[in-house]
Amino acid sequence: AMIASIASEGQATRSAPFGHALAALAEQRQDIVGLSADLSKYTDLHIFAKAHPERFYQMGMAEQLLMSAAAGMAREGFVPFATTYAVFASRRAYDFICMAIAEDNLNVKIVCGLPGLTTGYGPSHQATDDLAIFRAMPNLMIVDPCDALEIEQAVPAIAA
Repeated sequence: AMIASIASEGQATRSAPFGHALAALAEQRQDIVGLSADLSKYTDLHIFAKAHPERFYQMGMAEQLLMSAAAGMAREGFVPFATTYAVFASRRAYDFICMAIAEDNLNVKIVCGLPGLTTGYGPSHQATDDLAIFRAMPNLMIVDPCDALEIEQAVPAIAA
C-alpha cells in the first residue's frame, strides 16, 4: 500500500488513504481518471478502480505508455492520476514526463509510491535521485505528504 503502518498498539490508522480520497473525489468530478503501471494494488489505486472501473486504465508494466496515455487524456480535458513507484516514474518514464507532460504544462498528476530509500525491495526499486530528477523538470510541483491525513487532503487540492 501507499503508506505502511508503524502505529503503536491502539493507535488509529487509515488504510489506503490515496485510493479512498481519489474515489471520493471522482464521485464529484467526472473528469478524474486513474491509470496504473500494473501496480494498482500497491499504490492504492485498486480502491478507485473498484469504485469507478469505467475510468480506470491498467497500462501494464510500461511506464512510458502510462505517462503518454496520461498526457493524451489531459489534452482531452481529463485530469489523470498516473500511479507507479517513484523509481519507475523518474527513470523509466523520464523523457515521456519531460517532453509530453512537463514541457507542455499538462494537468497530469503523477502519484508515486516508495520514494527514495523507503523499500527493502533492493536497488531496482530504490529511487535515490527521484526528487532531484523531478525538481529539474519545468512546470512540475512536488507534494510530499507526511501521513495518511495529508494524503487525503492533498488529493482534492492537487486536482483543483
